[in-house]
Amino acid sequence: SCAEVYFIDPQPFGLEDLEEIPSQMIGEYAIPGSMDRDKKIRIEKKRIMSSDGISGVISDSLIIRRVDDYLVVNKLENSNNRPEIKGNWSVYLLKKNLSGNLEVTSFSASQDEKEKYFNYLAKNFRHTPVIPIISSDYKEATVIGDTIQDKAEDSDSKIEIPELEPKDYPSILLELSQKDFSKLIGSDFLISPIILKNVKNN
Repeated sequence: SCAEVYFIDPQPFGLEDLEEIPSQMIGEYAIPGSMDRDKKIRIEKKRIMSSDGISGVISDSLIIRRVDDYLVVNKLENSNNRPEIKGNWSVYLLKKNLSGNLEVTSFSASQDEKEKYFNYLAKNFRHTPVIPIISSDYKEATVIGDTIQDKAEDSDSKIEIPELEPKDYPSILLELSQKDFSKLIGSDFLISPIILKNVKNN
């Protein structure tokens, strides 16, 4: 039920990709509120993995950059189940705090905060509403301007995107400059991080 935010490009735009995750971030962190006490996130030199077997290795589809005190983790969306966001990026901020725990910040917001948040994003940044695509005919679809265009070479199918107010966007897609990204992470709309406890602190 979150108000989801996606990005056209890995963030921050134009910065160099890291080839390895900095050593101070490497470790194992417990996921808060989990019924399974063994559910953890493990950060290694070149990958981030969870105890349920989901793993991401630094590559063209998992790009990590650094800005200020944050590692910026960019994950390419490539599921055919969500063609409206396929080819775009989910972005997370990672920061190790003074206690050695990991702060994880996403760019989503609760439904209660959605109207103010999306109004702010729409007013300050280049954006497009993300409209869910139900039809299986749009497995390779993408948002182009005010339409959804099928990427298949032999297709000229389009779905008109209805005119919506930002508060009514199902999700939002942002196109940011490096300066825009700094503005966003410095805004009052950046949500509070989730704290993952360093298992060494137990």
